[in-house]
Amino acid sequence: MTTSTKPAARFGFTLSLRVDDDHVYEVPSPSVEVGAYAVEMGEALETVTRILAADAERPEEERLGDAAVPEKVTERVKQIAERAPEVLTSKGQFRAYLGDEVYEQMVADGMPFEVVKLAVATVSVWVQSSREAAIAYWDNGGRPRPPRKAPTDRRTKRS
Repeated sequence: MTTSTKPAARFGFTLSLRVDDDHVYEVPSPSVEVGAYAVEMGEALETVTRILAADAERPEEERLGDAAVPEKVTERVKQIAERAPEVLTSKGQFRAYLGDEVYEQMVADGMPFEVVKLAVATVSVWVQSSREAAIAYWDNGGRPRPPRKAPTDRRTKRS
């Protein structure tokens, strides 16, 4: 059996988050338990979001609100939450997602709560989607990007 001698970091197991010129945080990939939990919970919550968005498209008098979400979907979210990894319940979500070292450094640096919260959300995007999606999310301050406009036909119409 041969063993790779190349460091795992080359695979992108850290995520660099630049707050400003003086503060760049190298966030390690969360543990497999935290990552798997984030993916599973993210998928379940995405289902809830899709259902509620579809409900919101109905005429106001036909909307069901929370009742639009089937009980089996609600139960699935509860079951996932009940199986939260020990690290999430003992350390909290922020430490579990950022790692103790990065979390403590952000606190020591006096980072505002919103910056730390954005870092946690960015790690969640990284785990559930991709490094590129996480970087775009961070660079946009956690706000969704505006939809791209369709190109307009610049040719003049002739009669």
